Amino acid sequence: MRKLRNVLFLLLILLSVGAVASAQGQQEAGDKDVEIVFWSHLGESPEFVHAFAEKATEAFASIGMNNFTVRSEIVDYGNYEQKYLSAFSSGKGPDIFFGRAADWALDYGINPIAAPFREDTQKVWDEALMDLVSKQGVIDGKRFGIPYEAGVGQMLYYNKDHFIDAGLDPNDPPETLEEMAEYAEALTKRDKNGNITRGGYGMRYLGQGGGIWDKFRTVYHQFGAVALSPDGKTADGYINSPESLAAFTYFNDLVRVQKAVNTSFDMPETAFKQGLVSMIYREPWLITSIADEVPNLNYGLAPISSGPAGLVAKQIPLDGWNYLVNSQSKYVDEIMDMLIAFCNVESDVYIHQFRQTPPVLEAAYDSDYVKSLPYGDIITTYAQSIVSPEYYTVGASQAITIAGEELVKMVLGEQTPEEAVAKAADRMDEMLATL
Repeated sequence: MRKLRNVLFLLLILLSVGAVASAQGQQEAGDKDVEIVFWSHLGESPEFVHAFAEKATEAFASIGMNNFTVRSEIVDYGNYEQKYLSAFSSGKGPDIFFGRAADWALDYGINPIAAPFREDTQKVWDEALMDLVSKQGVIDGKRFGIPYEAGVGQMLYYNKDHFIDAGLDPNDPPETLEEMAEYAEALTKRDKNGNITRGGYGMRYLGQGGGIWDKFRTVYHQFGAVALSPDGKTADGYINSPESLAAFTYFNDLVRVQKAVNTSFDMPETAFKQGLVSMIYREPWLITSIADEVPNLNYGLAPISSGPAGLVAKQIPLDGWNYLVNSQSKYVDEIMDMLIAFCNVESDVYIHQFRQTPPVLEAAYDSDYVKSLPYGDIITTYAQSIVSPEYYTVGASQAITIAGEELVKMVLGEQTPEEAVAKAADRMDEMLATL
């Protein structure tokens, strides 16, 4: 079925205006107003999404295309792929969209629609990006997208008042996974019936498998575990390795041994802001959300906890969220011109301030913005840590989603860690064999 969808998409693109559309766009644009539509599913950070459109519009103007305006739209994350597919198949998709290159790259992706960058556009971005994310959006040497953020990845958010209440030092968060489990157990509170009213650790088990895995990998990689072979074609021997099983078991024990997780709570970040959980892992964007919604929350930030493999904290983004260009757009060449102008420190810093996240350009790390970030010491710690594995191959995001689904079944008590990794290996390899 997936192969059939690939073929249908490819035929759609080959039979559509394709390269002709761009030429038509240049002829039709002239001096008339042109609206470039940008879709993103980052609904938790609307200012960040709209800031991209604002700076993209300015980039068009800086190269004399004053009649071009970029309009941003936020798509619900829960069904974003279905909306994308429906729009692209009808020829009404956005000109620029937020997605993974491995999913959408023309000639490579499972749903081939994203245009490869023009040679001059790729050169500008290849030379400007920081090393940690320089491969993101690239397949077989071709760039299809630019990364949306870089750097610190996930951090430990912990409630200092909960620490004090549990007799723990609020200025001494856990440094190892062993300590994390001990702290989580100590921080957990129960009612007279034994039900958890305050979880020591907020665990992600709701939503799509990919998002669930993304939060788990911060623990997973500390065991030296890798989910896929380097070429991305095999899961057996990786997702079910002893290191992987140890990571799954650790997560399972937080629920069943330390009993520090309430699986009826909402998303970890929501529960944390509500005071229902004491510790979670999340990206820097949560800082602005807390400041807006619960400004009086007494919390601290710390590096993630290390494990048997050491501190694997230089986190390469899971499988590469990027700004991608619709190959069916009438304005592909104009967008490529805009992206060259868009590649500057001022725009990079401006956009990322709305999520309090690190920028993607190497030159931006000398900016006052980066120096002022409240987790600057964590950036320093992570810079000296071990680099995490990368999952940029075609089909990686689908494979990782499967692993996340099996992880959730384990967390909810539907299977053991051994069963989870075995089923994940079988399902992942079955899916990868269809590509």
